[in-house]
Amino acid sequence: MEGATINGLTQVTLENGLSAIHGPGDDNSARSSPSVGNTTASNGSVSGYENKLFVGGLSWQTTPEKLRDYFSQFGAVTDVLVMKDPITQRSRGFGFITFNDPGTVPRVLGVPVHMLDGKRIDPKHATPRSKSGSNKTKKVFVGGVSQETSVEEVKAYFSQFGKVEEAVMLMDQQTKRHRGFGFVTFESEDVVDRICEIHFHTIKGKKVL
Repeated sequence: MEGATINGLTQVTLENGLSAIHGPGDDNSARSSPSVGNTTASNGSVSGYENKLFVGGLSWQTTPEKLRDYFSQFGAVTDVLVMKDPITQRSRGFGFITFNDPGTVPRVLGVPVHMLDGKRIDPKHATPRSKSGSNKTKKVFVGGVSQETSVEEVKAYFSQFGKVEEAVMLMDQQTKRHRGFGFVTFESEDVVDRICEIHFHTIKGKKVL
């Protein structure tokens, strides 16, 4: 991946054609394998996401209904979310699937290839697992960010909950605009728990996370 400095920000191009914009003072590492927090209302801690998967690589034609139908073959699905661009209302190519039974997740991840609507999709754990098996994480996924919101504003908002080590917004290489989602990494895992206890977060008048 390649890096460049633009207006005091560091842009890192990822292998999947996206690029990550880091705020000033952040390190320049970028991960193409997402580890995410909650994107809808939550009243629990991150450890409650063991039954949730991030699904990347979705076709623009894949609807929540199609996503639900596909993953229902592995177990009962309780919630489906396909993220959309707030302006175009087109799919952003990723979403989330929540199962009734956490035991369904390893069954899904045990399948080497998943195909939906003619595309290979990429399900991953919604939170990274440490070597000890704990689901605790210092990183949260932030979705639903408006195009007018900068990475510095995202970092500034979440700094009220605790020290932010890194803020990243993923960029579309064609439009050169961020895709409305990214990641915030904190110094402490406890900060993530506090953030997830709040049902919704609002940045510049738009609900995120």
